[in-house]
Amino acid sequence: MTGFFPFNRRTVGFVRTGNTPREKYDTWAVQLIAKVLTVWYDCSGDERIPQALYRLLKNDYDLLGSGKIKLFDWGKSRWYETFIALHFLNPL
Repeated sequence: MTGFFPFNRRTVGFVRTGNTPREKYDTWAVQLIAKVLTVWYDCSGDERIPQALYRLLKNDYDLLGSGKIKLFDWGKSRWYETFIALHFLNPL
C-alpha cells in the first residue's frame, strides 16, 4: 500500500477532496474514512493504521474544539459513527 494517503509524511490528519476550505468541508468524510481504516486493519493487520487513525481523529478533535470547523450536514447527522474508530483505538 505504498502511497496510501494517511501515511504521507506531510499528512496531519486532514481528509478532503478538491479545493473546499476546511471550515466548509463536511467532517463526515473523516468519520467515514476512520471506519474504513478500522476495517482495513482488521483485514490486513497493517500496523500503520493505529497511528494514522489517531492522527486523523486527533486533528478532527482539535479543529472541532477550537471552533475552526463545525459539525453540519452528514457529519452532524452521523457523528456517532466515530465511536467505531474510537473503540478501535481504546478497546474496553
